[in-house]
Amino acid sequence: MNHKLFFALLCCIWIFATPLRSQQIEWVTHINYSIPDGSVLSDVDCLDSLRCVFVKTWGIGFTSTVFRTVDGGLQWDCIQKQDSSPIGLPRYLSVAYPTENIIMVCGDSGTFLRTTDGGSTWTAPQIASKKSRLLKIQMINPQYGIIHVESPYPEY
Repeated sequence: MNHKLFFALLCCIWIFATPLRSQQIEWVTHINYSIPDGSVLSDVDCLDSLRCVFVKTWGIGFTSTVFRTVDGGLQWDCIQKQDSSPIGLPRYLSVAYPTENIIMVCGDSGTFLRTTDGGSTWTAPQIASKKSRLLKIQMINPQYGIIHVESPYPEY
């Protein structure tokens, strides 16, 4: 019994004698992505510490773009860019990256894009009215997710 009490007392002394330091997060800039055209970074989603995607939303007269990294941000590749010919392109507002090959993007005017091959090809299924804004997509798992929709229609 005395050994257990001695061990417990020793553990308490060690715990309280150890200095409590807050964990400092060290941010490292891998890319200086200044956007002189008035565009903004709309959303980012990561699979892990190496693989992330982000959505760049256009400024006045520019296109929305999806970028991906597979090396922790050392290099970013454009994997989807809007066709710049139409006037009044919808903005990309949110991105989800639930698996290595599945990426989904949503935005203004009911915009919804999906790739199942890592960004080589994209489909645009109509999931909401063109008057809807798909503000945020959050995947629960690769098959199910939630999209926050702002719409003039009560059924959405």
